[in-house]
Formats: sequence, structure tokens, C-alpha cells
Amino acid sequence: MEQAPGPEEIVTLPDGSCIRLRAVHPGDEAHLQDLVAHMTPADLRRRFFAPVRELGSALAHRLANPNPTHDVALAAMPLDGERFLGVGRLSGARGIAEFAVAVSSDAQGRGIGYLLMGRLIERARLLGLATVEGEVLRDNDRMLRLCRKLGFTTSGHPSDAAILRVTKRLSVVPQ
Repeated sequence: MEQAPGPEEIVTLPDGSCIRLRAVHPGDEAHLQDLVAHMTPADLRRRFFAPVRELGSALAHRLANPNPTHDVALAAMPLDGERFLGVGRLSGARGIAEFAVAVSSDAQGRGIGYLLMGRLIERARLLGLATVEGEVLRDNDRMLRLCRKLGFTTSGHPSDAAILRVTKRLSVVPQ
């Protein structure tokens, strides 16, 4: 997968507010750590499947430096600041990509997660991927609704009853 660094894009959310959407860049570690600092313990558990208080520097560095051969990472930011309101990521190989999305607790309910997921799906299609999938905690109603709205199917996890597997088969865009 190749992530074009590309310019920032201004996007209007359903509530009429505008945000910037751009690729995650090397050096964004502090923005990622700040995003986690703006998430409630419950939201962090739903994202990381474990109690998390902060994003360690090693993980922040890895997430801020996506591997261009198999990762795509996008950040949503306010027009007037550098703070990350949300991030979305695809990581994949052999036609399948796994997604991850995190939205600041104080920015949820505005359509940022839906926007990020939609863009990840678009990018996956353009890259010729056949499937986007992820794992979602069974009690993460907001993410499960978003996935269903975007056409994902849901199935049980083979080894953990608390986790659901969500899958979306893609029609590939000819290049």
C-alpha cells in the first residue's frame, strides 16, 4: 500500500463545521499522544481492548511512521489548530486490510469516524484490496452501528466472545 503524502483536504461535516483531513506524518507522535489524552477510559478500552492511560512513545512513534508498503493513516484536525480530532488507519497485505479508527471523546457524534472509515474504504478500493476488516468489542455500539451503516457484516470472533469480527468485501476500482 502506498500512502500519498498529498495535500490537506477541507471537509464539511454533517453538523456544518469544517475540518482538515491529511495523512499522518512522521513527527506526529505528540498529536497522537494528545488524541489519546482526550479520550475517556471507556473510549480507550473500546479502541485498545485493554485499560490504557496514555500512548507510550514507542507506539506513538510506530503509529506516526506508517509503513508505505502496507499502511495508510489519516488524521482529522480542526481548521484552526494542529490537534488530532481522530485518526484512521489501514494495514494490510495480500488483498486484505485491517482498519482502526479512534476519535477524541469530545469530538464524537460529529461524523468524524464515519468520514475516516469512508476514506479508508475508498483508499482500499483504489489500492485493489478485496476486503477491509477489523475487530470490535461487542459493547462498542457506536462502532458497530457505523460499520453496519457502511455495509460491514458481523461475525463472532473464533477465540473471544467479547469481540466481534466486522468484514466488508470491496468491489475494486479498475486502475
